[in-house]
Amino acid sequence: MIGVVVPIHDEEAHLDACLTALDRASHHRALRGEPVIILAVLDRCVDGSARIARRHGVASLEVDVRSVGAARAIGAQYVLQHGARWLANTDADTLVAPDWLASQLALDADAVCGTVGVHDWPLDSTALRGAFESRYQDADGHRHIHGANLGICARAYVRAGGFAPVHADEDVALVHSLEDTGASVAWSAQPRVRTSARLIGRAPRGFAHYLADLYAQLDPRLVDMWLSSVSEARDLSSVLRDLPQNVLAFFGIPLAALVLGFIRCLGERGESRWRWIAGTAVQAVLLLVSIWQLRGASGANALGAALVPAALLRMFPVSAGRPAYFGIPRAAMIAMLLLNPVSLLAFGSGAAHAVVAAIPVATRHIVQSGDSGTCQSPSDYKPLAHLPSGRMLAFIDSGPFILLESGHAVLAAPYHRNQAGNIAILDMFLEAPAAAKIRMDRLGIDYVAFCSGAPERYRYVASAPGGLAATLSRDHAPGYLERIPLQGTDLAVYRVRH
Repeated sequence: MIGVVVPIHDEEAHLDACLTALDRASHHRALRGEPVIILAVLDRCVDGSARIARRHGVASLEVDVRSVGAARAIGAQYVLQHGARWLANTDADTLVAPDWLASQLALDADAVCGTVGVHDWPLDSTALRGAFESRYQDADGHRHIHGANLGICARAYVRAGGFAPVHADEDVALVHSLEDTGASVAWSAQPRVRTSARLIGRAPRGFAHYLADLYAQLDPRLVDMWLSSVSEARDLSSVLRDLPQNVLAFFGIPLAALVLGFIRCLGERGESRWRWIAGTAVQAVLLLVSIWQLRGASGANALGAALVPAALLRMFPVSAGRPAYFGIPRAAMIAMLLLNPVSLLAFGSGAAHAVVAAIPVATRHIVQSGDSGTCQSPSDYKPLAHLPSGRMLAFIDSGPFILLESGHAVLAAPYHRNQAGNIAILDMFLEAPAAAKIRMDRLGIDYVAFCSGAPERYRYVASAPGGLAATLSRDHAPGYLERIPLQGTDLAVYRVRH
């Protein structure tokens, strides 16, 4: 028997079409008459969803859990208790293809992660549709996980512990648990479904969130381990935590411009005051944007670079008897020299490193681009050119340098569409050395280039103390890695013994 679980919360607008498509898929000739139970899990529905489910004659459960994860878990338990050998999952706003179930079973895997299309693009959604189609990998080998197109065999589902009763990402958590238990997962575009293009969905971080969020197509592990450390995507709290030496460089000038602008708003009169009010208000908005996401700091600094000297010159006008340099009073000149990016970066870097030196028990390592041993210069990768060409496992941020300075191939680079390659290196560096070796053999890795002082290393070690990255950081290379002596680089380079 095959079980199909559909969690539902007030979906009367979509449910009739969803159940019609499921009924068609359940009678596909490739199933050879195998029974299919379709279960509607009605989670606190107050619309006509229950009536539609009854009209279609499908099994239904009415629950009040207010959680898509809990609803899926309850539904899965129900169909498994009724003898289902395969658990297929979809959503109430989704239309499955007639061969959807047959395609999942034909892949002969413990679990199948399928892709999704959209069936109801609004007329005014040209930009949204283009962004989705350019970002989304609708092909075999993708790494998308959608509860709307997910199939699992009963044994693998039970071994993995089932759906967690959470409000979001229950499908992602289950697939990761499946991988951890050794289940075979088919990442396939063959089982087809089409879902709605709504931007406000029933579940947090669901497909609606994906469409609305520029970075939502990334695997959560990439968001945590890479995107959260990309400067333009950081917020102020992230900069304070990980890059305290750069706080002054990013926010010093905009904050000074805001303070000086406010002072001028109080001191000016007439039409001049309104010009300062307008400029200061725009500065405040840009500063707030940069606090939310650092990409806004460029605009805040650009405007601040004009407001700061203008305010200083109004506060310290040129007058007879006072020293001036290039027509700028000495007091204003000193302030301008202090409030410039180079000075602010030097002050911040010195202060951050002084704090680390003064507190020997500091638990965080402050890494600055260009520091010795961080492997963030092209010259660190030049020695790799002396090795026979091969495929190299290295950190995501090392990818461009390796391609620039050598003839080696890499799996990863700081590019969000290269999700499969970036996830592969995360898997290898975070897995135990023995599991990483299996993946290296499968992917044809010839070399491992490891930098113990790179910013990525600290994130990997903190996330997986027993992983390959942590092992190499302790200078305990597993037996299948042979150290290659190279001069002129802080990289530790190993040849993989196959």
